[in-house]
Amino acid sequence: MNHTMAVMDGASLDMPRIAAVGSALRELVSELDTIFPERTRLLNQIMYALLTRHHVQMFGEYGTGKTDLMNSLFGGIAGARLLSVQMSKFMNESHVFGLPNTRVMQEQGVIRFSNDADSIFKCQFLSLDEYLDAPEPLLRTLLGILNERVFKRGRQVENCDLHTALVATNCDPWEEIRKNQKLGAVLDRILFWSHVNYLTTSEARIRMYQKFAAGQVPSTKIAYGDLKYVSDIVLSANQITDPEFFVVYDQVIEDFCKGRKGQDKNFVISDRRKCKLLQVVEANALLYGRYDVDYEDILAAQWGICLESDPAELVRFEAVAKPIIQEAKKKKGQNLDEVQIALIKEYQAQIPKVPRGIEAGALVDLARTLLDLRKRVEGVRPQLPSTEAAKNEVLEKIGKKQARVQKLIQDPLSVPDQGD
Repeated sequence: MNHTMAVMDGASLDMPRIAAVGSALRELVSELDTIFPERTRLLNQIMYALLTRHHVQMFGEYGTGKTDLMNSLFGGIAGARLLSVQMSKFMNESHVFGLPNTRVMQEQGVIRFSNDADSIFKCQFLSLDEYLDAPEPLLRTLLGILNERVFKRGRQVENCDLHTALVATNCDPWEEIRKNQKLGAVLDRILFWSHVNYLTTSEARIRMYQKFAAGQVPSTKIAYGDLKYVSDIVLSANQITDPEFFVVYDQVIEDFCKGRKGQDKNFVISDRRKCKLLQVVEANALLYGRYDVDYEDILAAQWGICLESDPAELVRFEAVAKPIIQEAKKKKGQNLDEVQIALIKEYQAQIPKVPRGIEAGALVDLARTLLDLRKRVEGVRPQLPSTEAAKNEVLEKIGKKQARVQKLIQDPLSVPDQGD
């Protein structure tokens, strides 16, 4: 990927803007996670792809809502152009790049594709459906756009504005690579892989029906200029300056790969992928409003190293990574969110119990207390994912308590709980 922007450093950055973009992006993904059940993994991968200008490959059964999800996601980003292309084995270059300029062909005898505002060269987001159905020569031409952001065809060279592409296929990429080893180099350049299956639970399907009937879309909007600003930093700033960080990162990656190799001798993670995942680690810091990278940010690498889309893979990665990270943090003395963690624990201890026989007036007071406590917890702005998880856990407990109190207000004869 070409890096044409100037190298940045932390002192010159607009950190409030970065924090606002990170917060909005997490909110957008949270909304999409509600609208599209059982797609949490895919949505996390897309979030990091947007921050790093990498791409996401979705594969699996037909009719799983991949296109709908893409449209909803890109609809939440204002000021960017999306181009969607349906690929097939019978396509040629003109189906993707447009018809060649006939005047240039007649006058100069060369093929030259249009680079106007509607061309693939000018889109920021690209959706390629049935990607692996395309002929191999076309795939390789697209690879220049996806990877280097440059289109080369004879004497025509075009710099492309592409930010992120989402490519979808019903084919199994592993099977396609076994059929044609050359595809391995092509697919390895797509950092994030996600296997999308049919929904598995009744609750998820009911949510899907409700979303479909209501035409639900996310309300969060992110200006493309803001997203580009943050991704510029990921690609240009040197956020990792401590040599020891690379030692810890390498230990996490290699220990995970050795474990997977023991289970599957065909399991391979390329050196290129290992390097690219460092950008995901850096992006995780910016996602939480930080410039400096914490050892805990290494956990974000799971979204690009666990290629099987098996939930057990994520569990295995964290089982390998967390002890290494905790030991490194202990040696280094990293304790970034100590004050916030203590505050969240204090708020958790303040969640009131609902005694038996409570009177209606006391229930109203209790509801107000819970609302005030929720606002205070929501006011905490974590800088680490683990602190964010702890915050969300407390909010969930408060929410359950609020629902219980509301039920008692509406139905005083229902039996209150005895507290957590």
